[in-house]
Amino acid sequence: MALSSIRLTRRPISQHTEMDHPNTYELEESYMLPASLWHRKRYQTTYKADYSHQLPQICGNLTNSSVLTRYTPEEWLISNQRHFNLADNTRAEAESMRSDAIRLIQDTEQKTQEGQKEAGECLGERIANIKYWQEELNTETDRLITETSRLQELKKHVTQSLEHTQQPLSIAKECLILRENRQGIDLVHDAVQEALIDECKIIQKCQKELMEALKNIDHQLDAMRKARWQLEKDQNNKFSALCIDEISHRLNNQSRSIYFYQGIEKNDNLVTVPETWADFTQRNIQHSQRERRASGQLRTKNYNLVSQCMNTLQNAWERTNAALTYRCTETSEAKNRLQNHLSKATELYDVGKHIDMLKRSIHDKMAPLKLAQTRLETRTHRPEIELCKDPAHNRLVQEVKDLEKSIESLREKLADAQVTQQSLLKTKSKLEGDIKVKCNSTFIDREKCLGIRRSFPIHNVSFTVS
Repeated sequence: MALSSIRLTRRPISQHTEMDHPNTYELEESYMLPASLWHRKRYQTTYKADYSHQLPQICGNLTNSSVLTRYTPEEWLISNQRHFNLADNTRAEAESMRSDAIRLIQDTEQKTQEGQKEAGECLGERIANIKYWQEELNTETDRLITETSRLQELKKHVTQSLEHTQQPLSIAKECLILRENRQGIDLVHDAVQEALIDECKIIQKCQKELMEALKNIDHQLDAMRKARWQLEKDQNNKFSALCIDEISHRLNNQSRSIYFYQGIEKNDNLVTVPETWADFTQRNIQHSQRERRASGQLRTKNYNLVSQCMNTLQNAWERTNAALTYRCTETSEAKNRLQNHLSKATELYDVGKHIDMLKRSIHDKMAPLKLAQTRLETRTHRPEIELCKDPAHNRLVQEVKDLEKSIESLREKLADAQVTQQSLLKTKSKLEGDIKVKCNSTFIDREKCLGIRRSFPIHNVSFTVS
């Protein structure tokens, strides 16, 4: 059946009927009707809030059917057809809606499943990434801990070496103090003195280098502790994130611990993206690796420094001991030569004997001199002409002169002998004093200095660089 669309219009009526009212309009309605029933119906509709003033007229004309008629059969058919069409349209819309709903349900279900699958895969991949970096962090942390232990062991060795240097320094200073007790000419600034002073300077220089090494080691240990703290903090964060992601990965639609969190998808408190997240851990690992390399270089350098210092100290120690030994030999040789010269002091005894002989000889010449002088004096008492200068007189005079000359010579020789004796006595005293000085020096250098320097006081200074 062909249907036609009829336009519905609304306009005021130009001529009023017996029910005229200011609010009376003329309406034109178009409905979906069969072509054979198509028509246009003009009717009047009166809008009035109160009809009480017209009630007598209506009641008076009850016999007039035109007054009581509201709709026409055509309008009734139109209304029914409109309802039929509305039902058909509504049913068609419902069927379309149901089809769309089923399709939407299927699409959303598929999309939801795919989304959950992708989210699960992403969570699994994220867990794998966290485990990978966690393993890298664990490996690097273990290596850093091992390197820290090695550096701490080096610090222990350097500290012990620094403490060990104090003993040879004390010994060297004690030797310098002991050698100040030398006496006389032996109180010289000899090779031993220079060796001891050089040894003190070398030890003090090594101590300064070792203390500087300890400062560098402490600084490196602080840097490694910071690097380890960063690694462990990153590990703890990744462990927490791993636990959270594993819990999230195990959740499903039937889990009891799932709830609604309205607006959580709008919560943007994230601080990194995967690239910066991985770069952060990579930087921590690289920082730790740099610190480990620096620690390894520092260990090698300081192991060499400790070995070099110990070798330098031992060489200085041996040089000082060699100088002391040589000095003791020189002093002993000088003492032996002095003793040899002192042993020749028997000449002093011989000089004494000669002095005694000279004195006896002078004493022995006194009697002949007195005899000759007495004879001369006695012969001076000869009378007159008898005072003759005879050969006897001449011989007595010559005898007296000879005796006096002999006595004078003997006295001069006695004086020389006595001077020689005094010189010999002084020389002997000097030799004896010098021998005592040499004995004292030998005792100080050999017994005291070398006595406390018999063996190098630093042992077990060899290290292994690993």
